[in-house]
Amino acid sequence: MLRTQKDRAGLVAVLLFGLLLLNPATVVPPSTALAATTAATATATAGQSSVSGQVTIEFWHGITGPDKEGLDLLIDKFNRLYAGKIRIQSTPIAWGEYYSKVVVAVAGGSPPDLGIIHRDRMPEVALQNVLRPLDDVFNALGLTDDDFIGRISREGIYGGKRYGIPLDIHTLLLFYNEDHFDQAGLPGPPQRAAQFLDYARKLTLDRNGDNQPDQWGTRFGIWGPQWYTALRQMGGDYFGGENYTQVTVADPPGRNALQYVVDLMFKHKVAPPPEIWPDMFAGQVSMAVDGIWFLRQAQDLRNQGKVDLRVAKADRLYGDVAPAVWAGSHQFVIFRQPKDRPEKLQAMATFIDFMSRNSATWASFGQVAIRKDALATEEWRQLKDHQIIVQQQFVFFPPQPWGTGLGIIEDIMNRALRERQPVESALEAGKKQLEVRIKEFREQLGI
Repeated sequence: MLRTQKDRAGLVAVLLFGLLLLNPATVVPPSTALAATTAATATATAGQSSVSGQVTIEFWHGITGPDKEGLDLLIDKFNRLYAGKIRIQSTPIAWGEYYSKVVVAVAGGSPPDLGIIHRDRMPEVALQNVLRPLDDVFNALGLTDDDFIGRISREGIYGGKRYGIPLDIHTLLLFYNEDHFDQAGLPGPPQRAAQFLDYARKLTLDRNGDNQPDQWGTRFGIWGPQWYTALRQMGGDYFGGENYTQVTVADPPGRNALQYVVDLMFKHKVAPPPEIWPDMFAGQVSMAVDGIWFLRQAQDLRNQGKVDLRVAKADRLYGDVAPAVWAGSHQFVIFRQPKDRPEKLQAMATFIDFMSRNSATWASFGQVAIRKDALATEEWRQLKDHQIIVQQQFVFFPPQPWGTGLGIIEDIMNRALRERQPVESALEAGKKQLEVRIKEFREQLGI
């Protein structure tokens, strides 16, 4: 923690001089820049020993899926670029264990240096006092919110402080089977809700007449982000009011959105019930709204000539009130330390900036690039599918610790879709659960 103006000035000096490290192709080579940084900040950081040798950054994250290949590639590139000066020591931890381990490590006085957290968890983690505010780092890097697309940079702010610097956006999109569309005589992906439903009917096929479709028009999971997409397209939200403390999930847009999913399955019969999950990679479903993290697999199958999956926007498929598709974001964070070490802050700032500037490379592993300058690169222009995806209107869960619905949204969907409870009673039961959980959460966190 920076306790004095002198400490804060020392940090800013380190970071400003550290900008020389951000582009190793600059006139000053990394070794000279690091030496210059040390000398320039020696007096400003009284009692701080001079930087010597390699700075190692302990970097924890939950990137363990297919996109880990991309993260490993970029970390390796960075470590080779700054060999002998900065080394990023990567520790992947499954997301299911990650957040609790971070809290324990910080409380125990031996936290990692750098991490990635989901934007949706930012309020909760910030209130647990495990994150160091990054306003000074963000400013010292010369960044502004306008350097990033949309509002994504502001999504790292909670309670008036910046705790995260964005790495990416991950979102939903429409995967559609072009062979199925050709066979049905459909000209291209649907653009509006009525067209989506019409296409789903035409694409649902029971070839052997056993009343069990062999090819489904679409599918809908018991999954908050997908239903949140439908809810926002119909003009609703999970929460509203001051500081999002009012539960609005059972308001008319919520009833419309849940009834819509029920009707897809049990009235129109163009999507299977929850116990059946048709595989889009096996050609069992024609239109699937799912995550960008499946994009590389879809592209591989397309390139191999196995399944011709194409991509389209998903932000107007369920409702016509407002374009919206759920999005999340991986955000870089710096964990609270017993004492700030300026040379580590400089090294972490250098790595964060490196990753941000390589936004297009990272995007190719199943994300959306968020730096505007990355969108002007030839590398980005070659990512044709991404250029469709980035045109969507992204919406994020409400910026509160309970913003994701605390798993209760899935309970609501289970009541309506598995237990076949009436939509109104499923929503009202969920509303009461959410009101109780929010009260408990606020008492626990003191907010």
